[in-house]
Amino acid sequence: MQAWLRAQGVWRIVAAVSLAPKLPASPAVASEAQIAALDAWELKSDKACGWMYLSIEDDQKIHLKGIEGDPVKICSLSRYIYISISRTCLNHMIY
Repeated sequence: MQAWLRAQGVWRIVAAVSLAPKLPASPAVASEAQIAALDAWELKSDKACGWMYLSIEDDQKIHLKGIEGDPVKICSLSRYIYISISRTCLNHMIY
């Protein structure tokens, strides 16, 4: 998944390296460039969320309720779910 997200140019958002650009306190004074930068970042964030959501098994998507629009949280939860499932499977094989 990390390789795919890197190839799509969104991994830095998922890894929380690239944060959303901040707009001034009053949006009325934001420049067109600031607004465009935020729009571009939000589009990449949306793409990352969509790709990660589609890659998760249907029976695991219930865990994403309420965080569908946060790629960092989706990634963290996905890792947790994967590790939990892997440990459970390993325990069943051992015992």
